[in-house]
Order: sequence, then C-alpha cells, then structure tokens
Amino acid sequence: MNHIYRVIWNAATASWQAVPENTRSHTKTKSICRAVCGSLSAMAIMISAMPQLRAAEPSVSVASGNTNAYVSGNGTTIVNINAANAAGLSHNLYNRYDVNPQGLVLNNTTPDKATWATQLAGQINANFNMKKSAQVILNEVVSANRSRLAGFTEVAGGKADVVVANPYGITCSGCGFINTDRVTLTTGKPYLSSIGALEGFRVTQGDILIQGNGMNATAQQMLDLVTRSVKLDGDINARQLAITTGTNNYDYAGRKVTGTLRGTDSPPVYAVDSTALGGMYAGRIQLTATEAGVGVRMLGDAAASAEDFVLSSAGNIELQNRLSATRDIRIAGNSPGAKSLVLADASLTSGRDTRLQAAGDTTLNGGAVVATGDLALSTAALTDNSTDSARQNNNVRSAGGALTLTTKDNAGISGTRWSSAGRWQGTFAGLTVSPGAMLTSSGTLNVSTLRGDMTMNSAVLQSRSNLQLDSAGQIRLGKKSTGHQDIQSTHGDLILHGNHGVHNEGDISADKGSISLLTDQTFTNSGTVHAGSRFTVSGLHNAVADVMDNSGRLLSGDALKVRATSLTNTASGLIQADNHSDIRAHSLNNQGTWLLSNQGGAADHITLTGT
Repeated sequence: MNHIYRVIWNAATASWQAVPENTRSHTKTKSICRAVCGSLSAMAIMISAMPQLRAAEPSVSVASGNTNAYVSGNGTTIVNINAANAAGLSHNLYNRYDVNPQGLVLNNTTPDKATWATQLAGQINANFNMKKSAQVILNEVVSANRSRLAGFTEVAGGKADVVVANPYGITCSGCGFINTDRVTLTTGKPYLSSIGALEGFRVTQGDILIQGNGMNATAQQMLDLVTRSVKLDGDINARQLAITTGTNNYDYAGRKVTGTLRGTDSPPVYAVDSTALGGMYAGRIQLTATEAGVGVRMLGDAAASAEDFVLSSAGNIELQNRLSATRDIRIAGNSPGAKSLVLADASLTSGRDTRLQAAGDTTLNGGAVVATGDLALSTAALTDNSTDSARQNNNVRSAGGALTLTTKDNAGISGTRWSSAGRWQGTFAGLTVSPGAMLTSSGTLNVSTLRGDMTMNSAVLQSRSNLQLDSAGQIRLGKKSTGHQDIQSTHGDLILHGNHGVHNEGDISADKGSISLLTDQTFTNSGTVHAGSRFTVSGLHNAVADVMDNSGRLLSGDALKVRATSLTNTASGLIQADNHSDIRAHSLNNQGTWLLSNQGGAADHITLTGT
C-alpha cells in the first residue's frame, strides 16, 4: 500500500516532520462537542495557571547559516548540519559547541527516507538541508567560548569525517565518536581550497585538554589533534593517533605541517604535557612539536600496539614513563642545550628498532631501553647513570641486533649495561666508563674516541668476536677498590690503539685470539694482559712504541712481539710467551720474570738497538 506524506514544521523539535496526508477527522454530535470543548477550555485555563516548563536547550548555539539544532526526547542534541557543497564539505558555524554526556548527533541524512536510526537518539527525522550526504563535517566555533566534549558525537546517515575547530580551546572528558573514520580536533582557523574543500588550518593559539574520562576513538581509522599545545590528564584510546603542536600551517589531506606561523599569545610551557593519568594507547602514535624551545614532557604511559611510536620536538624532551611499540620507536629532540633529551627512570621497549636522536645533550637516569632489533643513540653529549628503581630491566640498554652509540662531545656511562646481540659500535669525542658499567656484544665491539681520552674505571667490556678500542688520546684502563676492570674477547682478536698512550690496571684478555697493542707513546701495565695466540706491542704511526713499562703480567699463548724504544720489566712484572719472543728495544731493564719461551729449541730474539 502506498503512503503519502506531507511535511510540517514541528515547533517542539525545531525541525521538519513528515506526517500522513490521509489522517481522518471524526464528526461528532453537537452535545459531545460541547462537552469536549468545555473540558478543553477548562483544561486550558488550568494549564495557563501552571508554571511554564522550559524546553531543553541544545548543547550548541548556531551562529549563522541553515544549520539548526534541537534536543531529542532522550536529551541528545540533534544538529541538522548545513548542506554539503560541491566538494562534499558541510561547513557549520557556532557561537558555542559543546557535547553533553547524552551525546550529540550530526544529522547527515537525506530526505529520501522520513526517519533514520541512530545509536544515541533512536529514530530521528531526515535533514531537509541535505541533497546529498557530506563527506566532511566542519564544526567551527567563531565566538570566544571553549568547547567541552563530555559525550559521544554520532554522524547520522552517510559516514563522514568530523572536524571540531575552536581557537579558544577544546576540553575532552568522556568524548567519543560514532560512524566516522576520521576525527580532527583543532584550535586552528580552517581555510578552504578554491573548490570549497577543507584545505587546512592556521594554528596560532589555543590548547586541547584531555582529562577525566579521556577520549575513545577506537572506532576511527585516524585521530588528529592539531593545536598549539596539548595537556593529557586522561587517557586517549585510538587506532592511529597523531598530535601536532605549535604555530603552524597544517595540511588537512596530507596530515602534515607545511609552514610555521607567529603565535598570537605567549608560548606554552610544554607542547605536549602528559601527567601520570594521561596515557596514550593506539595502534600507531605520532607526536610532532614544532615550536622552538617548547618541549615535551611525558609522565603517562604510551603504547603503540600495532605499529610505530614517533616523537619529534623542537624543544626539550623529558620522558618519565613506560613507552612501547610493536614496531619502531623513533625519538628526535631537535633543541640544542643541556636537556635536549632526558629519560628519568623511563622504560622504552620496541618490537623492532629504537632510534634516539638529540641535537643537544642526552641524560639517561636508570630506566630501560630495550630494542628487539637495532638500537641507535646519537647526541651531543651523553650522561648515563644507574638508579635503584624497581622498574623492570632497570639500567639496561640492549639491542637484539646492532647497537650504535654516537656522541659529538664527551660521554659518561656509570653503572648501566649496554649490550647487543650483533655489532656494537661506539664513537665519542671522549669516553669515561665508571664502576658497574658493562659494554657487551655477542658480535664485534668497537669503541672509538675521536678527540679525547678513553677511560675505563672498574668497567666490563666483553665481546664474543673481535674487540677494538681506538683513542685519539690515551686509553686508561683502571682498577678501583670497588670493582675490577675486565676487557675480554672470548672468541676473537683484541686491538687497542692509543694515540697518546695505553695504561692498564685491570684484566685484558683475548681467550682464543691475538692482542695488538699499538701506541706511539707509553704503554704501562700493572694488571694482566693475556692473549690466547699472538701478542704484539708496537707503534701506532711509528715503527715502535716510545716506552713499555710492565709491573703486571703480560702473557702470550703463542708468540710475543715487542717493538719499543725503552722496555722495563719491574721486580713484580712477569712477561711470558708459550712459543717464542721477538723483542726489539733501544734499552731494556728487566728486574722481574721473563719467560721467553716454554718451547724447547724455539728461536727467541732480544735485540737492543741502542749503544
């Protein structure tokens, strides 16, 4: 049976409503009419004497245009959005835009059906503004009223991207979204392309605050927060989370910054500031802070459960949280200075690679940095200290693959363990490794200082394969009362290059390989140096070392070769070769024990080149 409807304006709902055209009226007798009319008149008098009940107000106040709003029977605000333009954009202007706990419905339906089902408001009437559903719904606040989002926002009808733009700030506590794949909250001023599409935002002010019940964007493909600063005092749950802060031109389609602007008010203290209650949980997390000198502080945990965690800041970065990613962790602090990157009892765990980069100095205080794949840290100066924190893997920095540690200035490592299952490569201006520290590798271990000394105080350096120490200054391997120095290659060779000398008070060993100790200056030994095969002491750039002074033990499992200008073996010294010795020196002073060879008939040579 065909139904014919006519459309009337419903003042109670402030919307057009479809009603049956063929509604019948009933003819009554005059007596009945008099009775009914009399009753109605009496009722009207009674009602007029009662206080008037005020209709619930919508949580939004429309500024202009065809956008209109009313409240449904269950308290949900319904917004009949403005008609979509040729680019699919519905642009709506408000003096106030809030979402109360009952929620808000953006009515993107068309009149081809009289009513439409929604999750928040039940059945609602069609939006007669719309000839076609919008692809992007832009909700722009044009008056100085902060937006407070305390409930869910639902797109009725065709699915569309949702944008809330308020330069005066946005607060979310318990906000969420339904029937939209992309949500953008911004304090930027929107601007459109020549064809009327949303092109981007100009951000010069404002902040977004997540607090209380947090934000739920797990049903969306993308969540973008684009603002000058963000404060997290509640959790964000999403699939893909991107936070972009600073005074920027922001490209909406590309989800990226295309230029910087001048701010209209004072810079915030932090671009991104998360308290212990402000966690971020998403498949992928990307934080981009572009304002120079405005940094990032994270006390709340962050977990990228499917992909990467990426953080870039033009200000300092301070992490005191647990941070994990199923794939990569990439952190870049682009601010020079003493606190470019600070990890204070923070825990970083990646399923693949971790890359930390700082234009200024980096400080690691306890905590853990654990990469299943490669681990790389590049910084100006490095200070790495252990703590007594009970955090899991505290004081551990480990790589399941290669480990690369690079500093332009000096580095200090104290009490922490840097380990790799693959190649371990460290390049520093100067390096001091203090008691309790361990540098270990299941592959090769190479440490270089390009300008200063390399000092190891009661530290442990171990590699399964080759181990090499290169210093443009001196190599100082010291033994303190609190610990014991151990430089060990268990299955490879060990090479020490000290441009300005090598001084050993600990244990140096290549259990199954050779040791080459090269310096143009002085080699002093009061500890133990043991080579499983050949042991060579000679010059680095010259043919011979300047001085060799031994008061400890020099042991070779095969041949011993020494080239020095002056060689002294004190009373406490022991020099021993299991095969043969080949010694050339300008002068020799032996007061200790020297076992040239344990092999009968071996050819041993001591040649004095002086007169």
